[in-house]
Amino acid sequence: MSSLSSLIGYGLIVAVPIISNQVNVQVGAMANVAIMLCITIWALYLIFKNKAEITQHLLSLAERSLAFFSLFIRAFALVWHWLASAYFIVLFFFSLFDPGNSLKFMMGATVRSLAIIGIAAFISGMFTRWIAKTITLSPHTQRNYPELQKRLNGWLSSALKVARFLTVCVAVMLLLNAWGLFDFWHWLHYGAGEKMVDILIRIALILFFSAVGWTILASLIENRLASDIHGRPLPSARTRTLLTLFRNALAVIISTITIMIVLSEIGVNIAPLLAGAGALGLAISFGSQTLVKDIITGVFIQFENGMNTGDLVTIGPLTGTVERMSIRSVGVRQDTGAYHIIPWSSITTFANFVRGIGSVVANYDVDRHEDADKANQALKDAVTALMETEDIRGLIIGEPHVRRYCRFNEHGVYFTRVVHHATAQAVDGAFCP
Repeated sequence: MSSLSSLIGYGLIVAVPIISNQVNVQVGAMANVAIMLCITIWALYLIFKNKAEITQHLLSLAERSLAFFSLFIRAFALVWHWLASAYFIVLFFFSLFDPGNSLKFMMGATVRSLAIIGIAAFISGMFTRWIAKTITLSPHTQRNYPELQKRLNGWLSSALKVARFLTVCVAVMLLLNAWGLFDFWHWLHYGAGEKMVDILIRIALILFFSAVGWTILASLIENRLASDIHGRPLPSARTRTLLTLFRNALAVIISTITIMIVLSEIGVNIAPLLAGAGALGLAISFGSQTLVKDIITGVFIQFENGMNTGDLVTIGPLTGTVERMSIRSVGVRQDTGAYHIIPWSSITTFANFVRGIGSVVANYDVDRHEDADKANQALKDAVTALMETEDIRGLIIGEPHVRRYCRFNEHGVYFTRVVHHATAQAVDGAFCP
């Protein structure tokens, strides 16, 4: 490389001007062509001679670099020799058409390109390091707002990635400007660049305020859903269901409004979109009356606190525990393990066994050859033993009621025991045979 630099310096800067002044311009031009041809051939020889070694150094550097830079360095390692060859070939042809200014232009553009690449790499590196870092909130804040830290880190990471992408875009335009392929400063001050920057700033502000609004509202909802905050108990299943539905609806509304405003900012006429959305909504409303009925019925059942997650219910012929509730349907798990998804619109009546006072009716079959009085006394003793259990006694309201000789069959007689309770699930297994 030192010999190549000496050839460029002494040959073009010293020898060619002397020949042009002492002999004539034509001979100086021929000397310039000869010197540039020697420079080009020598440069290509050095490039391909050291190709493998330089490529290996670049790949080693990529392994030690951050993931963002590693990708670019690996790509550059595959094509650097072609880029360097193209550089010297372009320099050779420039010297043919403008011998006096070609070297000056190429050197100036090269220095500016290296400066732009260095500054852009430094800024992108800072963004990459910041992306890898995370915000850590205090334990008190994390307890009050469980998803806030994750949400803030997500927004910050996305913003830094966008900033890094914009840095690369600006660097590419400045490189084109350095080589005279694109007038960046004229485009920025007098062309479409000024308008584009203004649009980007407005879009950034819209996205910022949308993200802040969603973060605040979602965090408040999650704070309400969290338990044991300032001694506050866990909210009821109905409250959790309604807040979750409200959070999902809020996300859809904020996203839709933000997209519409952003489209309007970039010059898209959203009036036809709104009109089309209205027509589409009308068509969907006619084609999905059952879906609308599901949603409306589900909303009213929720507001009436008819059932919540974890309740024991009977819906039509099905009896089971409510496992999931959405805006359209309810999921019920039977004791057999079968899971049923029931649309709200198909529910006309249902029974909830954990609302207020419930009753367990237990029938006991006694053989007709047995002594009915002894059987009744044995049943009373068993119930008394159960009533002495603390867990069962706390669930029973009043005293169990006995109906003797409720009904007869070919085998014997039924005794019926009626128990009023506060919750059904724990009592059913204890009193039912």
